[in-house]
Amino acid sequence: MKKIGFIAITAFVCGLIVSVVLRMDSDPSKVPLRNAVQQIQLVDSEDPRLRVIYFGFTHCPDVCPTSLAVMAAALNALPDNATPVLPLFISLDPERDTPTKSDEYAKYFHPSIVGVSASLNDTRKLATHLGVLYAKSNITSELSYSIDHSSFFYLVGPDGQLRDKVPHTLNPNQLVEAIMRQ
Repeated sequence: MKKIGFIAITAFVCGLIVSVVLRMDSDPSKVPLRNAVQQIQLVDSEDPRLRVIYFGFTHCPDVCPTSLAVMAAALNALPDNATPVLPLFISLDPERDTPTKSDEYAKYFHPSIVGVSASLNDTRKLATHLGVLYAKSNITSELSYSIDHSSFFYLVGPDGQLRDKVPHTLNPNQLVEAIMRQ
């Protein structure tokens, strides 16, 4: 019986250690995000803007363009007294989406949306930190694969902490209201 108790306590302690290591590994301040011309910091105490983030990929046929159009409409609808924002499109497909391509794609929807990419490993860390679900799936087309992903707008503070998330919507007012609550 003592042996079983020792094994249970050891397993619990090992689980705690692994949990702490995984959380440290997903620290958003360590993820270098790049757009066409610069590195963007998700965590930056010098930049007080609320990060409004959408995760997607440039080859997405429907959900990503729709969501970025909603983000653009929300940005246009924000009143002058709104919380300052840094709108970001973060690619979940860095194999195809270079920083330049991600930024060009994002700017097609609104000039202030910054499109960024990171390495596969860094993308995974950031997605884990914010609870983004995604997976690469093989398809039979010229693209050879797609990215299945959750569709939320993530509102993140300058400290890298998630403040709110807005589910996929066709109504930009829902995003505007969430930003105004911050």
